[in-house]
Amino acid sequence: MLNTIRSTGQALAAVLCLAAAGTTPAAADSASTCDVNAGLRVWRQCASCHTNKPDVQDKSGPNLHGVVGRKAGTVAYKKGFSAAMRAANLVWTPATLDRFLADPAKTVPGTYMVFVGVPDAAERAALICYLSNGVTR
Repeated sequence: MLNTIRSTGQALAAVLCLAAAGTTPAAADSASTCDVNAGLRVWRQCASCHTNKPDVQDKSGPNLHGVVGRKAGTVAYKKGFSAAMRAANLVWTPATLDRFLADPAKTVPGTYMVFVGVPDAAERAALICYLSNGVTR
């Protein structure tokens, strides 16, 4: 299986390889790790609009608990998703999350999410690691 991932650049490669294999980092060998703490640091940007705690009401954006593996625009969300997001026909895999987080408006033109994105691939990988591992803080 995977050896311990030592850098967030390696984390992106590992997440994308696992996605291609139909596996999430959480389901990988228990000896495999990614930098959840780095993901938490990136998550703090997201936490102003989103929560990732189960059974907690939405903020201005939808709750992201369990987002990995979910079809986009399908979770209960008090404000409702844009028609573009509902019609996007995306499943939030690590690869689609990476693409969306890099440039939300380009990935889903018409999305309500007014965030320029996370341009740094290593930061996106760390954030995806954080979300994939079900960490809530």
